[in-house]
Amino acid sequence: MPRCKPGDLAIVISAHNRANLGRIVQVLRLHDGRGSLAYPHIAGTVWLVRDAGGRRMIWRSQNKDRPWRRLQGPVPDAQLRPIRGEKPSPVKGGQRAGRLDSPEPAAAPAQGAIRRSASKA
Repeated sequence: MPRCKPGDLAIVISAHNRANLGRIVQVLRLHDGRGSLAYPHIAGTVWLVRDAGGRRMIWRSQNKDRPWRRLQGPVPDAQLRPIRGEKPSPVKGGQRAGRLDSPEPAAAPAQGAIRRSASKA
């Protein structure tokens, strides 16, 4: 079962060209397996992706004659890790739970404390 789905953002975690490692891409659709950048020998799902930052990525053609610099191209699902946020868990009363690691808002200083520090300056 593929990890990614159309519309996902994903990070390239494995690549034949090291310049593509760590790139954030948008998964567009399943690749149809045609064209100069096809992966007919790859078993499994292959996606057509686009660099999310608008930069060109580097691919090699089937006969590895020269590198291709393109904004979009095929990437096997196994070389991608989807980036998805966590869904908030519901709490009683229909309100969402807050983050446990978020700090409490700082209390405002007493009005007299502000006057005293301003008069010393």
